[in-house]
Formats: sequence, C-alpha cells, structure tokens
Amino acid sequence: GRGGGARKKVYKRPTSCFGKLAEALSVRDFFVRAPRFKRRERSMRFLRGWMPWVVLMSNVVALGCVLSPPFIQMETEDMVRMGHTLRELSELVSEIQYYDEVLTSSARLCALTGDLRWMSRYLINVGHIDSAINGVVSRIEEVQKKYPQMTERFGGVNIAEFFSRHDRCCQPEAD
Repeated sequence: GRGGGARKKVYKRPTSCFGKLAEALSVRDFFVRAPRFKRRERSMRFLRGWMPWVVLMSNVVALGCVLSPPFIQMETEDMVRMGHTLRELSELVSEIQYYDEVLTSSARLCALTGDLRWMSRYLINVGHIDSAINGVVSRIEEVQKKYPQMTERFGGVNIAEFFSRHDRCCQPEAD
C-alpha cells in the first residue's frame, strides 16, 4: 500500500533533440575548448615570467612622469629669462639706433648751420647712447656666460665681430 516509503527518482538520459545537442556540445568542448585552456595556460605562464618586468617598466615610466615637470619648469624659466633679456637687448638696440640718428643729424646740422644749439643737443644725447651701448654690452656678456650656444649671432650681427669693432671704436688711439 500506501506505506510510506520515499520514491526514488530515476534520471533518464535525454533522448530528445536537445539532449543530442548537449552531447554534441560536450564533444565539441573536449576537442575545441581544451586546446584553448592549454593556450590560456601557456599565456599565463608567459605573463608570469614577464609581469615583474612589465610592472618595473611601468613604474619607471610613472616615476619619469612624476619627476619630469620640475625639470621642464626649470628649463622653461630659463627660456623665459632668456626671452626677457633678448627683449631688453632689442629695446636697447632700438634706442641705440634712435640716438645714432639724433646724434648724426645734430652733428650734420651743427656743421651745416654753425648754430651752437645743435652742438648742445648733440652733447646732451651722447650720454644716452653711451649708456645704451654699455647696457647692450653688459647684457650680451651675461647672455654669453649663461647661454654660449645661443649667442653666436644676435639680430643678424656676429657678436664677436661686434665686440671687436666696439673695442676698436672705444679704445683711445695711441700716438
């Protein structure tokens, strides 16, 4: 009867088309996925061998990225200072050209007219051109000390030639 025993479930092997599909997939897994797992295992072994080097190189690159901005800033500040100095030099060169024109015209008009007002104008402006020339010379010497590779030519003028001409011009003649 009805006596109370638990019934055992019996699992049958599937016989439907889906069961055959599952069986076919398990065979496919054996032939296709097993080599994939072997390849994955080989690649993991490869990565385990190279991973410390990859980590080391990535740390070196990160360290370079962290440490490079101060050096870039120092170089940039030097170039900014150099730019300011070159701007001052170009302003002094413009000033020298202006006073050269003033002195030349004053000397010519003094000689042409004989009016002494032109001579006083000449004497007033001589000091300005001297201070501008001395400013250029001091700044060029400063730039030559700091940046010797950048000062071969300034404004299309060879600096060594400029100094030799300036020295010849400013030295008193020996009799």
